[in-house]
Amino acid sequence: ECGTALNVLDKLYDAGAGGVTAEELATAARRVVTQGKSAECGTALNVLDKLYDAREGGVTAEELATAARRVVTQGKSAECGTALKVLDKLYDAGAGGVTAEE
Repeated sequence: ECGTALNVLDKLYDAGAGGVTAEELATAARRVVTQGKSAECGTALNVLDKLYDAREGGVTAEELATAARRVVTQGKSAECGTALKVLDKLYDAGAGGVTAEE
């Protein structure tokens, strides 16, 4: 159910509705990464990536890398492309502890 809540919060945040803050959205995404179903990690990764790029919600490179790694190891194969893009971006920036081996 965390994934559903994350989707709703994300839509409200994007629409500037419901008073949803970047911090609330980031907290929901973090919860999905740590406690949600692996199938929901792709959504959380997209949200964290969006917030990271916008420098909102206090999302760190390390959190983003953790979410991407979880998608690679446990997510749907269709989401691996997104995870790869995120890991590549972090690797190129020397952020998140992403290694060439990953």
